[in-house]
Parts: sequence; C-alpha cells; structure tokens
Amino acid sequence: MDDDYGTTFADGSPEYTDYNGTSSTVSATVSNTWSGTVSSTLSASISISLNDIVSDASAQLGVSFTASETITTGHSDTYTIPSHEYGHAEFGSWQHYLYVESYDEAGCKAYNYQYADAHLDDGIGWNIWTNTSS
Repeated sequence: MDDDYGTTFADGSPEYTDYNGTSSTVSATVSNTWSGTVSSTLSASISISLNDIVSDASAQLGVSFTASETITTGHSDTYTIPSHEYGHAEFGSWQHYLYVESYDEAGCKAYNYQYADAHLDDGIGWNIWTNTSS
C-alpha cells in the first residue's frame, strides 16, 4: 500500500438531528431504523479486483477489511448535546481510504503509471457529532 489516508464514514442511515434549546446539557438516544448494505468502492486503472485490494490491505495494515457491510436495524446509542447546540448521528460503515500507485522508471522518467483509489469497509457503527448549526 502506498498511502493510507485514514478513516472515513459511509453513512447508511439518514442523519438524525436533535436541537437542545435548553440552558443545560441533555442526553439524546438514537436508534437506527435503516437496513441495507454499504459497499467498499474501488476506482482503478490497475487491473485488480476489489477482493484483491481488500485482502492485500488487510494483510499489510493488520485490519480486517470487507468488501461490504450489512446494516441491520436496532442499533442504539446515547450521547450528550450541549446547551443550544444540535446533535447529529448517522449509522453506517467506517471505511479506510487508501490510494495505491504503480509505475515503471527508466532514468528520470516514469511511465506506465497506474493507480487504485479505494474506500474499504472497516466495521459498522455510529458517527455522532454536535455543533451550532443544523
């Protein structure tokens, strides 16, 4: 793997938003009501399959990536929302963003450049944040 750009989030559920209009911090509980599949993605000029990228990246980075994640309903979480802020929550798949490139060199010149740009599923869960706007 050439570059590991870290974790991204591929949402599956619609975004749940709550506003806390009180002067104190409040707790909010969310429950996922969406079910479906979130898939890893691959855009590449290299002749390689998504399953090969998943396998190679899992071995090299020591992470159990998958080609897709099945999302089921019923996952709940409770979080706090500060006074006069919005709480946001999405349920989906955490993904690793990877970029791989390959090329040949002759002297100072690179040729036969190829790449793979992938978002690989790394597990399901909540993405929760708060801010002052909806």
